[in-house]
Amino acid sequence: MRIRTLFMSMVAGLAFVGCSNEEDMTSGNNGEPQYLTVSVNATSTLTRANSLQGEYEEGVGNENEVTNVRFYFFDADGNAARVKGENGGTYYDVAMSGTDKDMDNVEKILTATLVIQTPAKDKVPASIVAVVNPKSDLGAVASIAKLNEVIADHSSTTSFIMSSSVYANGTTKMEAVNVAGHLYPTADAAKADPVIIHVERVLAKARLTVGLTANNGVYKTSDDGSQKFGDEEIYVKFLGWNVTATAKTSRLMKEINPSWPSNLFGSTPLWNTADYYRSFWAVNPSEMSYNYGAFNTGDNAANAITAFDAGTTETPKKNYTYLQENASDDFENGTDPEKPSQVIIAAQLVKADGSTAIEFAEYAGERTTINGLIVKYAAASELWKDNEEGTGRVKIGVDDIELKTATEINAANQNTSGRYKVYAQLTADAAKKTWYTSEEADASPVDNANDILKALGGAKVWNDGYTYYYFDIQHLNGGASAENVKGKIGVVRNHIYAANINSLAGLGTPVYDPEEIIYPEHPEKDETFIAAQIRILSWRVVNQDIDLKW
Repeated sequence: MRIRTLFMSMVAGLAFVGCSNEEDMTSGNNGEPQYLTVSVNATSTLTRANSLQGEYEEGVGNENEVTNVRFYFFDADGNAARVKGENGGTYYDVAMSGTDKDMDNVEKILTATLVIQTPAKDKVPASIVAVVNPKSDLGAVASIAKLNEVIADHSSTTSFIMSSSVYANGTTKMEAVNVAGHLYPTADAAKADPVIIHVERVLAKARLTVGLTANNGVYKTSDDGSQKFGDEEIYVKFLGWNVTATAKTSRLMKEINPSWPSNLFGSTPLWNTADYYRSFWAVNPSEMSYNYGAFNTGDNAANAITAFDAGTTETPKKNYTYLQENASDDFENGTDPEKPSQVIIAAQLVKADGSTAIEFAEYAGERTTINGLIVKYAAASELWKDNEEGTGRVKIGVDDIELKTATEINAANQNTSGRYKVYAQLTADAAKKTWYTSEEADASPVDNANDILKALGGAKVWNDGYTYYYFDIQHLNGGASAENVKGKIGVVRNHIYAANINSLAGLGTPVYDPEEIIYPEHPEKDETFIAAQIRILSWRVVNQDIDLKW
């Protein structure tokens, strides 16, 4: 992919003209019309390589398409300012059309001319905010504070919503752009001195590639071939990937704390740079909820696994997906999110031929078949039942036991560990019988045989060989060694989080029921890990290394 500066300029000439007569003019220029040119610039896809400026990666497809720009106007107190337009006259919608690029750092130039007039005795606007491709239900707002309260699902990629860039200048939060000094009596003069508004895409982008060497489309799960089931060495085949623990909603306008120190992330990198009209951290809405998906090997569902596609130099990589901002939950301190968004990789354990799944269970340090696991549970339970003749008792059999996931029997939930485990439980028919802990005739029935079976502990079962790997999406400070450093993990708008898997070892986290929602976790006492080189494109790129251990 060609790396370049992404700079989209949309120039809008705003002509402030009079009302019905000169006495109603509010321009302060003896009743003559005033003109204001606005240049709306898509914030560049910056990468922090060897300098703050770094590199840029231009968008693909409809990431840059603009059909409509909404300009909100505010007075000096931040309240909505009256201008000619719809819905109370406090904002103006402009349909945009594009032209060809005219230089390397300009992707698209869009022009429009607005004629704006203020009601009698009102003042001209003091500041302006732009929203590109606004949602249909976004209407007028009473103030910029109310605009900051707009929280919704912005995950649609039919068109990419962009909003004015929010950053800090000293300890001042910058969001609405001042129009003072840019009002001119002629359009030509205004065009020579435009007000510049920087906008950012509200969404972030994730991309994953595999840098491992494959043989028959599979990868070794151990360098020395020690990962085996019986005499068969275990390989892994990647089926696809997705993002999970993603925010269900996000702010239209980014929230920051302008009082965060410049070294919030440590000595480097900076979380904010006024020179580039950007900040690289954000505050989540006060109440966050998250999207999780089931194990899915197809591309035909809401939680579809996106296929791997390395792409070429000439053709952009297609193996990407989008997600909403999920950064700090702490306005005061800017700490990393409690529930970070993650990349999850669906995989299957297979033989070297790449087509034969290896299905097995692991219990008490031993690997066995699923049926062998049930036999072990039956023997360990020491449960007895009346025989069919009613003349004595027989031990529990494999037909009396079924396997259930921890989630199914409420042994675990989203906030507890061991969700991947599988437990022995009585079948529906067996649960109707009376159970004992002895074959002696005077032994008392047990209150709940399922509790006894559950107490035997959970097992790991790779049903049909299904497994998954995952890792937290790292932000700009992902390579920092300090445990409590900020900015290590998180998702911020207008960034591309690009990971390349460069090493892998272990069997991943087992999947018994592919239809259950997965809340990713590492299995206990396992040596599985996956290493990934993370490059965060921000439409900004940051090189990072990560080792994720199971």
